[in-house]
Amino acid sequence: MKLRPLTAAFAMTVMLATATATPALADTGHPSTTAPASDCALPGRTGWTDEGHNTDYTQFQQPLGTKHVLMLFVDFPDAPATGSLDDYYRELAPAQDWMKQDSYGRLHLEIDPLKRWITMPQTSASYGFQRGITFDEQELYVKQAVQAAAPYTDFSKYDMLYIVPTRSASAISFSPTYLYDPTTAGITVNGTRIKWAITFGQDMWTWGYRVADHETSHTFGLPDLYK
Repeated sequence: MKLRPLTAAFAMTVMLATATATPALADTGHPSTTAPASDCALPGRTGWTDEGHNTDYTQFQQPLGTKHVLMLFVDFPDAPATGSLDDYYRELAPAQDWMKQDSYGRLHLEIDPLKRWITMPQTSASYGFQRGITFDEQELYVKQAVQAAAPYTDFSKYDMLYIVPTRSASAISFSPTYLYDPTTAGITVNGTRIKWAITFGQDMWTWGYRVADHETSHTFGLPDLYK
């Protein structure tokens, strides 16, 4: 996915300001000559994402506080695990510092890697990434990763997931964001609904931690600000 970190940073700053703003008390003794803040809000362009003034937090996360992130490492029957798990973690871990800095300390990511490979039940080429991947295909991918990892972790401790594929899985090419649909049954494991996940692809080796911050920002309702 094409990234422009400066626009992502701008959008995060606007959203955090909106999320924490407190309306000023009206001065009833004098007529107001100041336009309401809503008049300055950037309009949403996708019909469901914007810069925070009209975000639906029944589907998106609030961009405040600490977000506990479980990092899963997955390989496939046609793409076995390769390399050190520590190398994969280090590629994305700086996202934590960037998010803290960009939010002026109001948002923290705590990434907790599950230090084992989780083998997916299907081949890497079967999930649809090379065709652009549909919502149903991505939800299946997340569901199967969660089911395979369930014996080894407690999903109730986490707000979202990072699913990181082995570098040998060239078919897992890019890094879309999974946003749950609250009107459907979705993915539940041991009583915990999985709402948000980043399904990383091989583009993480080009963009590094920036792809983590960019895609995580979509779970807060932030749009892409480019065409």
